[in-house]
Amino acid sequence: MKKVARLLLASALVVSFSATAMAGAKERGKKLYIQKTCHTCHGPKGKAAIPTYPSLGGQNKQYLINQIKDIKSGKRKNGMTMLMKANPFVQKLTKKEIKDISTYLSKIK
Repeated sequence: MKKVARLLLASALVVSFSATAMAGAKERGKKLYIQKTCHTCHGPKGKAAIPTYPSLGGQNKQYLINQIKDIKSGKRKNGMTMLMKANPFVQKLTKKEIKDISTYLSKIK
């Protein structure tokens, strides 16, 4: 019985820590989204006002991470990608910043 109680406590701590980390990533991502001027083209809260720019709010986190990585590397070459690739803010994004911004955008409803 003690093992079960310990296991439940450990699980609760992991879940609590994960939720706290996720909240931190979301807040950092929100700040970075503005700081790195993403909102200029993709709109406040990821809702683009200009039809040629994609709305990013509510997209799948891993999808967003992959798209940013592909833009940075030059693997993605369609649409407005060349402008994004030339953007110094995009090129200087770290893996952590990409993850945080993607977390923020994926949590937008």
